[in-house]
Parts: sequence; structure tokens; C-alpha cells
Amino acid sequence: PIPRGRGQDLTTDNFAHATRDHFVLAISHGWSFQTHPDPPGNQAAEINKLLEFVEKKGIGMTVKSSLLFLDFCSTPQHPFAKGQGKRTKEQSDRFSRALKLFPQIYLNADATIHINTVEDQQEDTEYYVTLEELKGARLEQMGSMIQSTEWPTGDCPVLPFDEVVSIGGRALTKIEELKELINAPPKVTEPPKRSGLFGPLMDALMPNVACCTSGEEENDNLVLMRRCPYGMA
Repeated sequence: PIPRGRGQDLTTDNFAHATRDHFVLAISHGWSFQTHPDPPGNQAAEINKLLEFVEKKGIGMTVKSSLLFLDFCSTPQHPFAKGQGKRTKEQSDRFSRALKLFPQIYLNADATIHINTVEDQQEDTEYYVTLEELKGARLEQMGSMIQSTEWPTGDCPVLPFDEVVSIGGRALTKIEELKELINAPPKVTEPPKRSGLFGPLMDALMPNVACCTSGEEENDNLVLMRRCPYGMA
């Protein structure tokens, strides 16, 4: 399937202990996105070509007797799609142990191949939310970026890995500043005075009826977000 699944989502018959009778092919590759190395399947297509080449040329063994090591599919990973559970403590410990063995796997495999493909960029989709809506998002500081890290609660439209761009047209890079704005009590402001000859009279007769404003105060509470379905590129 594309995008390909995580190691913990594969069935046990996809794994085997390597022996001297196996031809072990290890794939080294770059991760184009924060949560998935190959969302569009470009690397997967190249890997399939490699496996067909191994089978055709009879390198080592046939494909059925060969083992493939691919980090994303061979070890437990964090969720990248809705409905996927978090990595458990046992899975996290297993990943940490595997990570220490990566150099040995690449050095001792019968063949290690590095794949470098040009990935399709994510669609640069931007949208607005209010500070009130943003309260339902789980936000964290990721370097100089503020990012959503989990599926939201309530009616919050923010999805995991979406990025906070600006608020009221002003760029935001510190999560502490954003939290202060989210938790700040609503501003209590005097309604604007009406102008013109009959302005003071209208203020006196209808003090609780607001006149038309420019909407700048409402814009100050709009947060510009950037959709990043697979995290940072």
C-alpha cells in the first residue's frame, strides 16, 4: 500500500530471523518528511525494481529466500495517519535497541544500497483558525516552528503536524507567546464613538448598539496555519 505501513502494523509473516542461508539486502534512504520517508511511493517503486533485479540476476538467492531491511517497515514508528495508535513503551524500547544496531546491519548485509529520489512536495495549503479554536490543539515547539503534534479535541480544525504561521499578520516563533495569547482574558473595550453631526445623539439614544467597525480587532485573533500532513519537509 502507498504510503507504506509502519513496522508494528505489519503481520508477523513479514518478518524472519536472518541466517547464513539468506541473502540480506539493506536499504539506506533519506526521509523526505518528518513522519514518513516516502508518502508518494517514489522510493517504493525503486525498491521494487531492485528486488526484481535481484530475482532476475539470481544474486545470492531468489527473492523468496531473501530478506529486506527497510527502517520504516522493519521497526516501530510514530503515527502518521488518523486512527494509528502511538508507539507503545515496548515498541519504543524495541526501536531504541534496533537503532543502535543500524550500523551493523548496513555493514554486515550482503548488499547495502542507498536510494535517493526527488520527492513530490506537499501542497502548501493555508487556512485560518481563531484563538478559541486553537485551544483544542496540542502544540509544541519544534526548533523555530510551532507545530500541532496530536489529533485535536472538540471542533478544532487543526490536524497533526500543521504549522502555526502568524497571528494577525505577525509571525510567531515562540510557543510561550502563543500560549499567552490563547489564555489571555477577552479584551473589554469601549464601543467606538459615532462621528458626524448626529453621532453624539445616537450614542446617547443607543449606547449598546455598535456601529460599523473596520474588523481589525477580529483579525487580531485570526491565526494563519499551514497544512503539513506528513510533517516538515
